[in-house]
Amino acid sequence: MRPASGTVRFSHPDFADIIAVMPTPSDSSAKDSSASDSSASDSSAKDSPAPRPSLAQRFRQRRRRRWVTVTLVVLVGLTLLLALSRILQPPPSTVAPPPPPPDVKQVLAEQLQQIEADSRADIFLEDVAVDDEHLLALADNDKITALKLDAGAITDAGMATIATLPELRELRLRRSPITDKGLAELAGCSELQHLNLPQSACSAQGPLQLLELKRLRSLRLGSSHARPEIARSIAKLHSLRSVHLIDIPISDEGAKVLAAMPNLESLYLDGASVTDVGWEWIFRMHPELHVHINQRHHDHDPHRHVHRKATGEQPAASDAAGE
Repeated sequence: MRPASGTVRFSHPDFADIIAVMPTPSDSSAKDSSASDSSASDSSAKDSPAPRPSLAQRFRQRRRRRWVTVTLVVLVGLTLLLALSRILQPPPSTVAPPPPPPDVKQVLAEQLQQIEADSRADIFLEDVAVDDEHLLALADNDKITALKLDAGAITDAGMATIATLPELRELRLRRSPITDKGLAELAGCSELQHLNLPQSACSAQGPLQLLELKRLRSLRLGSSHARPEIARSIAKLHSLRSVHLIDIPISDEGAKVLAAMPNLESLYLDGASVTDVGWEWIFRMHPELHVHINQRHHDHDPHRHVHRKATGEQPAASDAAGE
Protein backbone atom coordinates (compact mmCIF):
# COMPACT_ATOMS: atom_id res chain seq x y z
CA MET A 1 0.00 0.00 0.00
CA ARG A 2 1.48 3.31 -0.99
CA PRO A 3 1.68 6.01 1.62
CA ALA A 4 0.36 9.45 1.28
CA SER A 5 2.45 11.99 -0.59
CA GLY A 6 5.40 13.48 1.43
CA THR A 7 5.38 10.72 3.99
CA VAL A 8 7.74 7.73 4.00
CA ARG A 9 6.79 4.85 6.10
CA PHE A 10 8.83 1.81 6.89
CA SER A 11 7.26 -1.24 7.88
CA HIS A 12 10.34 -3.34 8.31
CA PRO A 13 11.31 -3.53 11.96
CA ASP A 14 15.02 -3.15 11.33
CA PHE A 15 14.59 0.21 9.77
CA ALA A 16 12.70 1.38 12.79
CA ASP A 17 15.62 0.56 15.05
CA ILE A 18 18.10 2.38 12.77
CA ILE A 19 16.00 5.47 12.73
CA ALA A 20 15.78 5.42 16.50
CA VAL A 21 19.52 5.61 16.97
CA MET A 22 20.25 8.17 14.26
CA PRO A 23 20.72 11.68 15.53
CA THR A 24 18.16 14.11 14.68
CA PRO A 25 19.10 17.45 13.16
CA SER A 26 18.26 19.20 16.38
CA ASP A 27 20.54 16.91 18.44
CA SER A 28 23.45 17.45 16.05
CA SER A 29 22.94 21.14 16.10
CA ALA A 30 22.91 21.18 19.90
CA LYS A 31 26.12 19.17 20.10
CA ASP A 32 27.86 21.41 17.59
CA SER A 33 26.70 24.44 19.48
CA SER A 34 28.01 23.01 22.77
CA ALA A 35 31.36 22.12 21.23
CA SER A 36 31.60 25.53 19.66
CA ASP A 37 30.89 27.22 23.01
CA SER A 38 33.53 25.08 24.76
CA SER A 39 36.12 25.85 22.07
CA ALA A 40 35.30 29.53 22.22
CA SER A 41 35.60 29.49 26.00
CA ASP A 42 39.04 27.83 25.85
CA SER A 43 40.20 30.23 23.14
CA SER A 44 38.96 33.20 25.16
CA ALA A 45 40.77 31.93 28.25
CA LYS A 46 44.04 31.60 26.33
CA ASP A 47 43.88 34.97 24.53
CA SER A 48 42.75 37.13 27.44
CA PRO A 49 45.69 39.12 29.17
CA ALA A 50 46.91 38.25 32.69
CA PRO A 51 45.58 40.45 35.45
CA ARG A 52 47.80 43.55 36.11
CA PRO A 53 49.73 43.64 39.47
CA SER A 54 48.52 46.07 42.04
CA LEU A 55 50.24 49.40 42.75
CA ALA A 56 51.88 48.04 45.93
CA GLN A 57 53.25 45.05 44.03
CA ARG A 58 54.70 47.28 41.31
CA PHE A 59 56.32 49.52 44.00
CA ARG A 60 57.91 46.51 45.70
CA GLN A 61 59.24 45.25 42.36
CA ARG A 62 60.79 48.61 41.52
CA ARG A 63 62.33 48.86 45.01
CA ARG A 64 63.89 45.39 44.68
CA ARG A 65 65.33 46.29 41.27
CA ARG A 66 66.73 49.55 42.70
CA TRP A 67 68.42 47.81 45.63
CA VAL A 68 69.90 45.19 43.34
CA THR A 69 71.30 47.94 41.10
CA VAL A 70 72.76 49.91 44.03
CA THR A 71 74.30 46.77 45.52
CA LEU A 72 75.95 45.87 42.24
CA VAL A 73 77.34 49.40 41.81
CA VAL A 74 78.76 49.40 45.35
CA LEU A 75 80.36 45.99 44.91
CA VAL A 76 81.93 47.01 41.60
CA GLY A 77 83.20 50.29 43.15
CA LEU A 78 84.73 48.52 46.13
CA THR A 79 86.40 46.01 43.86
CA LEU A 80 87.90 48.80 41.73
CA LEU A 81 89.09 50.71 44.83
CA LEU A 82 90.72 47.60 46.25
CA ALA A 83 92.47 46.90 42.97
CA LEU A 84 93.60 50.53 42.67
CA SER A 85 94.91 50.60 46.24
CA ARG A 86 96.96 47.50 45.57
CA ILE A 87 98.38 49.08 42.42
CA LEU A 88 99.23 52.40 44.12
CA GLN A 89 100.46 50.90 47.36
CA PRO A 90 104.19 51.60 47.69
CA PRO A 91 106.42 48.61 48.03
CA PRO A 92 107.32 47.68 51.58
CA SER A 93 110.11 49.85 52.89
CA THR A 94 113.46 48.20 53.21
CA VAL A 95 114.97 51.14 55.13
CA ALA A 96 115.94 50.12 58.62
CA PRO A 97 114.36 52.11 61.47
CA PRO A 98 116.53 54.87 62.90
CA PRO A 99 118.79 53.73 65.70
CA PRO A 100 117.86 54.73 69.23
CA PRO A 101 119.46 57.92 70.53
CA PRO A 102 122.87 57.35 72.05
CA ASP A 103 123.17 57.09 75.79
CA VAL A 104 124.65 60.30 77.18
CA LYS A 105 126.61 58.61 79.93
CA GLN A 106 128.08 56.11 77.49
CA VAL A 107 129.14 58.81 75.02
CA LEU A 108 130.73 60.85 77.79
CA ALA A 109 132.52 57.78 79.13
CA GLU A 110 133.95 57.02 75.68
CA GLN A 111 135.23 60.56 75.19
CA LEU A 112 136.69 60.63 78.70
CA GLN A 113 138.56 57.39 77.94
CA GLN A 114 140.02 59.01 74.84
CA ILE A 115 141.03 62.03 76.89
CA GLU A 116 142.73 59.83 79.46
CA ALA A 117 144.53 58.09 76.61
CA ASP A 118 145.69 61.52 75.35
CA SER A 119 143.99 60.95 71.99
CA ARG A 120 141.80 64.03 72.40
CA ALA A 121 141.43 67.01 74.73
CA ASP A 122 137.86 68.16 74.13
CA ILE A 123 134.34 67.07 75.04
CA PHE A 124 132.02 67.66 72.07
CA LEU A 125 128.39 66.54 72.10
CA GLU A 126 126.34 67.75 69.15
CA ASP A 127 123.13 65.68 69.15
CA VAL A 128 123.17 64.30 72.68
CA ALA A 129 121.14 66.20 75.27
CA VAL A 130 123.32 66.90 78.30
CA ASP A 131 122.14 68.24 81.65
CA ASP A 132 123.79 69.37 84.86
CA GLU A 133 123.88 65.88 86.33
CA HIS A 134 125.79 64.47 83.37
CA LEU A 135 128.51 67.09 83.86
CA LEU A 136 129.42 65.62 87.24
CA ALA A 137 131.43 62.96 85.40
CA LEU A 138 133.78 65.73 84.18
CA ALA A 139 134.48 67.37 87.52
CA ASP A 140 138.12 68.26 88.29
CA ASN A 141 139.42 66.79 85.04
CA ASP A 142 142.68 68.61 84.27
CA LYS A 143 142.99 67.29 80.71
CA ILE A 144 139.84 68.82 79.23
CA THR A 145 140.69 71.99 77.31
CA ALA A 146 137.40 72.46 75.40
CA LEU A 147 133.78 71.78 76.25
CA LYS A 148 131.19 72.18 73.47
CA LEU A 149 127.60 71.14 74.14
CA ASP A 150 125.06 71.85 71.40
CA ALA A 151 122.03 70.00 72.80
CA GLY A 152 120.36 69.81 76.15
CA ALA A 153 120.46 72.66 78.65
CA ILE A 154 123.02 73.56 81.27
CA THR A 155 121.99 75.82 84.14
CA ASP A 156 123.93 77.83 86.71
CA ALA A 157 124.28 74.64 88.78
CA GLY A 158 126.16 72.99 85.93
CA MET A 159 128.44 76.01 85.63
CA ALA A 160 129.75 75.22 89.10
CA THR A 161 130.96 71.85 87.77
CA ILE A 162 132.49 73.45 84.69
CA ALA A 163 134.41 75.84 86.93
CA THR A 164 136.35 72.86 88.32
CA LEU A 165 138.08 72.27 84.95
CA PRO A 166 141.42 74.02 85.50
CA GLU A 167 142.70 73.79 81.90
CA LEU A 168 139.48 74.81 80.13
CA ARG A 169 140.24 77.18 77.26
CA GLU A 170 137.02 77.07 75.20
CA LEU A 171 133.42 76.82 76.37
CA ARG A 172 130.35 76.65 74.12
CA LEU A 173 126.91 76.04 75.59
CA ARG A 174 123.96 76.33 73.24
CA ARG A 175 120.37 76.54 74.50
CA SER A 176 121.61 77.05 78.06
CA PRO A 177 119.99 79.91 80.04
CA ILE A 178 123.06 80.96 82.02
CA THR A 179 122.45 83.96 84.27
CA ASP A 180 124.84 86.41 85.92
CA LYS A 181 125.29 83.90 88.74
CA GLY A 182 126.45 81.24 86.28
CA LEU A 183 128.92 83.67 84.70
CA ALA A 184 130.35 84.39 88.14
CA GLU A 185 131.18 80.66 88.48
CA LEU A 186 133.65 81.02 85.60
CA ALA A 187 135.88 83.37 87.53
CA GLY A 188 138.01 80.41 88.51
CA CYS A 189 138.65 79.29 84.90
CA SER A 190 141.76 81.37 84.52
CA GLU A 191 142.77 79.71 81.23
CA LEU A 192 139.44 80.41 79.45
CA GLN A 193 139.98 82.18 76.11
CA HIS A 194 136.76 81.65 74.11
CA LEU A 195 133.28 81.90 75.65
CA ASN A 196 130.20 81.21 73.50
CA LEU A 197 126.76 81.48 75.16
CA PRO A 198 124.31 82.33 72.33
CA GLN A 199 121.15 81.68 74.38
CA SER A 200 122.09 82.91 77.83
CA ALA A 201 119.84 84.76 80.29
CA CYS A 202 122.36 87.24 81.65
CA SER A 203 121.65 90.90 82.32
CA ALA A 204 123.52 93.97 81.14
CA GLN A 205 125.78 93.59 84.18
CA GLY A 206 126.59 89.92 83.48
CA PRO A 207 129.89 90.50 81.61
CA LEU A 208 131.29 92.23 84.68
CA GLN A 209 131.46 88.78 86.28
CA LEU A 210 134.21 87.93 83.77
CA LEU A 211 136.68 90.65 84.74
CA GLU A 212 139.02 88.11 86.32
CA LEU A 213 139.43 86.21 83.02
CA LYS A 214 142.59 87.96 81.81
CA ARG A 215 143.10 85.51 78.94
CA LEU A 216 139.59 85.87 77.46
CA ARG A 217 139.94 86.67 73.76
CA SER A 218 136.46 86.18 72.24
CA LEU A 219 132.95 86.58 73.60
CA ARG A 220 129.84 85.47 71.74
CA LEU A 221 126.78 86.32 73.76
CA GLY A 222 123.04 86.38 73.28
CA SER A 223 120.42 87.21 75.89
CA SER A 224 116.80 88.31 75.88
CA HIS A 225 117.38 89.98 79.27
CA ALA A 226 120.30 92.19 78.24
CA ARG A 227 119.83 95.86 77.51
CA PRO A 228 121.92 98.23 75.33
CA GLU A 229 123.92 99.14 78.43
CA ILE A 230 125.65 95.76 78.17
CA ALA A 231 128.08 97.41 75.74
CA ARG A 232 129.68 99.37 78.58
CA SER A 233 130.08 96.21 80.67
CA ILE A 234 131.74 94.37 77.78
CA ALA A 235 134.03 97.32 77.07
CA LYS A 236 135.64 96.74 80.46
CA LEU A 237 136.97 93.35 79.28
CA HIS A 238 140.14 94.82 77.78
CA SER A 239 141.58 91.46 76.73
CA LEU A 240 138.83 90.83 74.15
CA ARG A 241 139.81 90.64 70.48
CA SER A 242 136.39 89.56 69.16
CA VAL A 243 132.84 90.45 70.27
CA HIS A 244 129.70 88.93 68.78
CA LEU A 245 126.36 90.00 70.27
CA ILE A 246 123.10 88.29 69.24
CA ASP A 247 119.67 89.95 69.40
CA ILE A 248 120.77 92.58 71.87
CA PRO A 249 119.54 96.08 70.90
CA ILE A 250 122.92 97.80 70.80
CA SER A 251 122.51 101.48 69.87
CA ASP A 252 124.83 103.84 67.99
CA GLU A 253 126.38 104.89 71.30
CA GLY A 254 126.93 101.26 72.35
CA ALA A 255 128.53 100.37 69.02
CA LYS A 256 130.92 103.31 69.36
CA VAL A 257 131.85 102.16 72.88
CA LEU A 258 132.59 98.64 71.63
CA ALA A 259 134.53 99.84 68.59
CA ALA A 260 136.76 101.88 70.84
CA MET A 261 137.94 98.85 72.84
CA PRO A 262 141.75 98.90 72.80
CA ASN A 263 142.39 95.39 71.45
CA LEU A 264 139.20 94.71 69.46
CA GLU A 265 139.72 93.29 65.96
CA SER A 266 136.30 91.87 65.09
CA LEU A 267 132.79 93.20 65.89
CA TYR A 268 129.72 91.17 64.92
CA LEU A 269 126.26 92.51 65.79
CA ASP A 270 123.07 90.58 65.00
CA GLY A 271 119.72 92.25 65.62
CA ALA A 272 121.29 95.51 66.83
CA SER A 273 119.72 98.97 66.62
CA VAL A 274 122.72 100.73 65.09
CA THR A 275 121.80 103.20 62.35
CA ASP A 276 123.70 103.89 59.12
CA VAL A 277 125.05 107.04 60.74
CA GLY A 278 126.57 104.97 63.54
CA TRP A 279 128.13 102.50 61.11
CA GLU A 280 129.55 105.28 58.97
CA TRP A 281 131.23 106.71 62.09
CA ILE A 282 132.71 103.31 62.95
CA PHE A 283 134.02 102.75 59.40
CA ARG A 284 135.59 106.20 59.43
CA MET A 285 137.03 106.14 62.93
CA HIS A 286 138.03 102.45 63.08
CA PRO A 287 138.80 101.38 59.50
CA GLU A 288 140.93 98.50 60.79
CA LEU A 289 137.94 96.86 62.50
CA HIS A 290 136.42 93.71 60.95
CA VAL A 291 132.65 94.33 61.08
CA HIS A 292 129.68 92.05 60.41
CA ILE A 293 126.05 93.13 60.59
CA ASN A 294 123.49 90.33 60.73
CA GLN A 295 126.07 87.85 59.39
CA ARG A 296 127.11 89.98 56.41
CA HIS A 297 129.16 93.05 55.49
CA HIS A 298 127.61 96.49 55.43
CA ASP A 299 127.33 98.02 51.96
CA HIS A 300 129.75 100.78 53.00
CA ASP A 301 132.23 98.51 54.71
CA PRO A 302 135.63 99.38 53.22
CA HIS A 303 136.84 95.83 53.95
CA ARG A 304 134.05 93.91 52.23
CA HIS A 305 135.32 90.60 50.93
CA VAL A 306 134.40 86.96 50.47
CA HIS A 307 135.25 85.09 53.63
CA ARG A 308 137.67 82.25 53.39
CA LYS A 309 135.16 80.06 55.22
CA ALA A 310 132.72 80.42 52.31
CA THR A 311 135.31 78.96 49.94
CA GLY A 312 135.87 75.93 52.11
CA GLU A 313 138.89 77.18 54.05
CA GLN A 314 139.08 77.56 57.78
CA PRO A 315 137.95 80.86 59.39
CA ALA A 316 140.41 83.14 61.07
CA ALA A 317 141.34 82.30 64.65
CA SER A 318 139.68 85.47 65.92
CA ASP A 319 136.35 84.24 64.48
CA ALA A 320 136.57 80.64 65.59
CA ALA A 321 134.38 81.10 68.64
CA GLY A 322 131.67 82.69 66.54
CA GLU A 323 130.67 79.42 64.95
